[in-house]
Amino acid sequence: MLTLFGAAGMALFAALCLCRGARPVTPAMLTPLILVRAVCEVTGRAGHTLALALAGLSLTSVILQATPLVVIRGRRCCSASGWAGGARRR
Repeated sequence: MLTLFGAAGMALFAALCLCRGARPVTPAMLTPLILVRAVCEVTGRAGHTLALALAGLSLTSVILQATPLVVIRGRRCCSASGWAGGARRR
């Protein structure tokens, strides 16, 4: 059902673009970085759906809520300023 909603939204967006004389797909949308991001987002959604199907709702929601914390911690590890980089800003 969600796939049908997505396909209908995509068709509506393309029709609106064509009515206004704009291109629905531009060359900027097909750069490797954007394509990698799209693949990662689809993989993440598929993983979340699979987790919801195989695990309970409570565990899946805990993982979903903890994800931003893991992303921020990873950014702090990989940045030049280190763990306390955000705390030193004035």
